[in-house]
Amino acid sequence: MKKNNVSILILAFLMALNLSTFIYSTSNLSKQEKTPSSSIANQDINYKTIPRMNIVFKTPLIQIKNTTFNVKIADTPELRAKGLMNQPYMSPSDSMLFVFEKPKKASFWMKNTYVALDILWINSLKKIVDIKEDAIPFTTIPLTPEHYASYVLEIKSGMVRELGIKIGDTVKFIYIPY
Repeated sequence: MKKNNVSILILAFLMALNLSTFIYSTSNLSKQEKTPSSSIANQDINYKTIPRMNIVFKTPLIQIKNTTFNVKIADTPELRAKGLMNQPYMSPSDSMLFVFEKPKKASFWMKNTYVALDILWINSLKKIVDIKEDAIPFTTIPLTPEHYASYVLEIKSGMVRELGIKIGDTVKFIYIPY
């Protein structure tokens, strides 16, 4: 019985909150537009513009040598373990950024990875410190860098060669909080 009363109180609160939001939004109409109607009576209809919240989603991006990549971020142990496994396709403009808590010589393999990749290890100054090109899908041989890195970026195989990416190049993070 107590659970039912609590549920009713929560529901009443949410309904009151929703009603107060509606009253507030309709009492603060930003402007009134008069637009001719295309109805049979050909009457004018008054349209009211209700203020809207402008929500902007910023897509994380990485830029190397004036080329921009869309980024999926792997910043938890679970996301880093999954990586790009079982993904059947990858666009040349897609990438995955692995973020580590502290610099390390992170090894990567291609187990259950369908797409050949170029792998770039990036230090905390956003400089490329190591590159492994053309990682072969489904191989379990670890690819290990020579230097410590805070980030690892996986891009479609051939992009390093096509763009002339090399060790020492700067990587620009756009809308990435690391």
